[in-house]
This record gives sequence, C-alpha cells and structure tokens, in this order.
Amino acid sequence: MNLIELLESTASRWRENPAIIEDSAAVSYSELLQKTSGLAAQLRALGVREGCRVGLCYPNSINYVALTFAVWRLNAVVVPIPTECTEEELATITNTL
Repeated sequence: MNLIELLESTASRWRENPAIIEDSAAVSYSELLQKTSGLAAQLRALGVREGCRVGLCYPNSINYVALTFAVWRLNAVVVPIPTECTEEELATITNTL
C-alpha cells in the first residue's frame, strides 16, 4: 500500500475526522482527499506526469501536505526546496531538477 492508497482508505473510514490540524484550522480526511485530487488535476494540466520531479518551495502548512499528496497521486517525485533559499540557490536547484 502506498501513501495515496492509505489516504483514500483512511478517508473512506474516517471522512470527517481531522487529518491535519494547523493552528486553529483543521482539514478532515475527506477534505484533504478532495483538495489533493483537485491539485493533482491542475498539476496534470500543467504537464506533470509519472516520474517527473516537482520542486516544492512552499511553507509548511496544510497546503504543503495537499500538494505533496497531489504530486504523489501522479506518481511524480516531490523535491522539497527550503523556503529560506537565496535566489542563487533556487536557480541552482531548479536547473538541476
């Protein structure tokens, strides 16, 4: 079982239970699955396919988790990029992806 299958399985059993709690915000498993599916469709429309490497330079948040699951849904690879990188470091990283 991969993590997408685990999310789907958990969402089918505990739809309204909180999947992620961030400060005063919470997202249920069904909401996380819906958010993940929508983002995956958008990424697919942008050309992300199986095996693609997708750099994520995004602050830790509910959206970061949803984006990560969306990339995994497409069988693509998440490359975390620290948000504190300089412009030069970002250029180096993105040129090697």
